[in-house]
Amino acid sequence: MLQLLLILFGAVVLFFNRRDNNERTWLRLPTLKDYQQRYPEKVESETTIRCIHCNSNQTWEYGLESLMDYRRECVCLECGHRLWRNEQESLAVQQTKCVSAS
Repeated sequence: MLQLLLILFGAVVLFFNRRDNNERTWLRLPTLKDYQQRYPEKVESETTIRCIHCNSNQTWEYGLESLMDYRRECVCLECGHRLWRNEQESLAVQQTKCVSAS
């Protein structure tokens, strides 16, 4: 019984330690604005920004802990480097109107 409790306690500690490490890594990334100011030669337009490592313009943004996480990070799809972080207050939900044919 004691061994089971120790294993459970260890799993909980590892879970929260990993979560803290992810957030610390995310906080070390520059914000999008900082990235654009540091590397103005990589900014072609507001929507096209190149990787500082491989010069690719293929990037992917995702949530830190989940798809809907407000803490977003952008990575280069070519070389896999993390490039910048972003915070979103909420992800936009598209609303559509139902139009009936009359």
